[in-house]
Amino acid sequence: MSCINASFRPRLICSGKFDQYKRDIPYATVAQAFNSLIRPLLSKPEAELSKWRDDLSRALSPNGSLVVDLVPELKLIVGDQPPVIALPPQEAKTRAHLAFRQFIAVFARPEHPLALFLDDLHWLDAATLDFLEDLLVQEDVEHLLWSARIGTMRSTRRTR
Repeated sequence: MSCINASFRPRLICSGKFDQYKRDIPYATVAQAFNSLIRPLLSKPEAELSKWRDDLSRALSPNGSLVVDLVPELKLIVGDQPPVIALPPQEAKTRAHLAFRQFIAVFARPEHPLALFLDDLHWLDAATLDFLEDLLVQEDVEHLLWSARIGTMRSTRRTR
C-alpha cells in the first residue's frame, strides 16, 4: 500500500479470483468481487444501510435488474428491480457495462475509494475482458484502483 498516494487510500476493497473451471461463465469473477462489496453492507446499522440503499437505487435505475441478476445479494438491499427492455446484443452489452460501472461508482468515491483486485487473470473469460477494457477507457468511474495478477508460481515439491 505504500505505493498508493496518501490521498487515495482505499477504504473499500473487493476481490475476485478467476478459475479455469469457470471460464465458460461470463462475469463469474466480477460477480464474486461485487459480492465482496455487498456482504459487509448487510451487517451495517439501518441508518447507514439506508444511505447505501438510496445511493445504489439511484445509480442503478433503470437497469438495476442487470446487476441484481449478477449479484443476487444486492436484492436484499435494493429490493426487486423491474426487468429491462430487450435490446439487440451490442446495445444490451453497452447497457450492462454502464450498469456495472454505475454500481462500481457508488463504492468508488472520494470519501471511500475502492480497490479492485483480480487474481489469476490468465483464466479470464471473454465477457469479463470486454467489461474490464470498457471500465479502463470510460471516464465515469473515478477513485478506483485496480490490480490484476496474471499468474502465480507454486512449487509442487514439499520440504521435509
